[in-house]
Amino acid sequence: MANSKKCVFCDIVNKVLVNGKETEILYEDETVVAFKDIKPATRHHYLVVPKEHLESPKTLTKDNLGLLNHMLEVGENVLVQQGFQSDNNKRFGYHWPPFNSISHLHMHALGNAEELGFFHKGMFMTGTPWFVSHQWLMTYIKHK
Repeated sequence: MANSKKCVFCDIVNKVLVNGKETEILYEDETVVAFKDIKPATRHHYLVVPKEHLESPKTLTKDNLGLLNHMLEVGENVLVQQGFQSDNNKRFGYHWPPFNSISHLHMHALGNAEELGFFHKGMFMTGTPWFVSHQWLMTYIKHK
């Protein structure tokens, strides 16, 4: 269970009010939670967050590969449960330090990527130094 002080995602995991509001959890199991991004870039923009406080994708090891696969599966399922049916225009990825705004591992699950505005297209562009795809991260960790 998350326990880091001053971490908004740990607060969400622990059901602490964030800015006086309860976060609507769309999915929860023993290892992760999923919820809508507070500043969604598309109609279908969700975050999948491990309950354990892991600082960033850069700190992960091969021991975390199972967790990452589970996060992807949850992200795909949440998109479907929230009404996104297309196999196209999905994006799953992570902001790479120092470009992550919260130092708690989280995967962005984006549906309707064609809805991304100019700023968000750059912010969530895979293959950049600031945003890496789920597949890229898996390969990176396997070859660490």
